[in-house]
Amino acid sequence: MPENTENTVESTTPETKKKKFSKLELLVAMLAFVFLMLYFFPKVVLNNEQKVNTALKTSAAVYTKLVIEKFSADKSLNVKSAADDISNQLNETYKNPLNKKNGIFTLGTECPGCINVYVDETMNSIIITGYDKNMKTVVRTVIKPPSFVTYEREEQ
Repeated sequence: MPENTENTVESTTPETKKKKFSKLELLVAMLAFVFLMLYFFPKVVLNNEQKVNTALKTSAAVYTKLVIEKFSADKSLNVKSAADDISNQLNETYKNPLNKKNGIFTLGTECPGCINVYVDETMNSIIITGYDKNMKTVVRTVIKPPSFVTYEREEQ
């Protein structure tokens, strides 16, 4: 027993101090952290951009489907009234992925994260164009009932 008490007394003496980090060790740790951030940050940003682009493409596809269905049911339907009705209906559900307060569909107004709905009554067609945060076109669909054509920007 006396041997054990001596060991415990030695371990609590002031001679054993906590080891402090040297400046070099702190520098290495900070550099490692910076390199990790440089590696992962672009992946997070690109992932967010892909989510926005996917939301725009999905919303454009849903809009196109509803327009085609509406015109299949009533061939004498006015293009402008159909575009207004569908835009209002979908704005209740689909929100701008960059600004959650606003609806995603706008009539004649271009904004980041929006899908602009342009109605050409003389051609009896609807052109919907989705824009990313830099106002680059992500998706454009030309709907001339009963057909449509969709163009998508390729991912980098």
